[in-house]
Amino acid sequence: RKGGSGALSSWSSTELKQAKWVARRMLSARAKEVPISIFTLVDLKYDDGGTNWKGLIHVDTKTMTMGKPKQAFYAYQNITSVFDGNVEIISGYKYKTNYTKSLHFTAYENKNTKKQILAFWDSSGAPTDEISTSPVEIRVENGNFDEPVYIDVRTGIVYAMTNWEKEGGAYTFYDVPVYDAPVVIADRSAVVFDSAETTISEIKIYNGEEVLEETLVGVEAVTAKVTVSTGTGQSL
Repeated sequence: RKGGSGALSSWSSTELKQAKWVARRMLSARAKEVPISIFTLVDLKYDDGGTNWKGLIHVDTKTMTMGKPKQAFYAYQNITSVFDGNVEIISGYKYKTNYTKSLHFTAYENKNTKKQILAFWDSSGAPTDEISTSPVEIRVENGNFDEPVYIDVRTGIVYAMTNWEKEGGAYTFYDVPVYDAPVVIADRSAVVFDSAETTISEIKIYNGEEVLEETLVGVEAVTAKVTVSTGTGQSL
């Protein structure tokens, strides 16, 4: 928020902007294979009375107790679930898109199954305090997907993808929602669900006039979320 202490204290921020920034920074570093840390786990209350509000978890500065996690906390959690130590970058991965703005795009695969994960977002500007998606076509030349799903890593919600086709090793995904926070197309096997038996709803495209949970998802479509893996994969 604006008016706190520490670096960028004059910059007007919100939970939504913070979540977008954290997710973008994590996956930008992952794409470059650069280890990073996120500042900071909780809001910090300084001796001079100022508060640094960049924590992933709220702090009640009067009682000095932790409150609820912020949106950025869940974005961090979701990314470490999907992009664990079993995932590696695919160099020289070829793709095409009809998106006219700048798109940050990186391809990954599971070391064991070789099934793929595509991470991308609109990188044409700084994260905004809005949710506005654009339907985009993405074609990859050497894909490996049995059942592709779409994940908004900010919310952790997973969607079925029905509008896609395969020709040999080429996959074309139609009407993929893109906005200024990372989203993922992944083989379903790459996702650890919070329930062993779950169904996922069809993806929906909206104009961003409402919040994401009511637009990109649709009230009736919130049926599946990723959860933190308890397997042997090393988290980011």
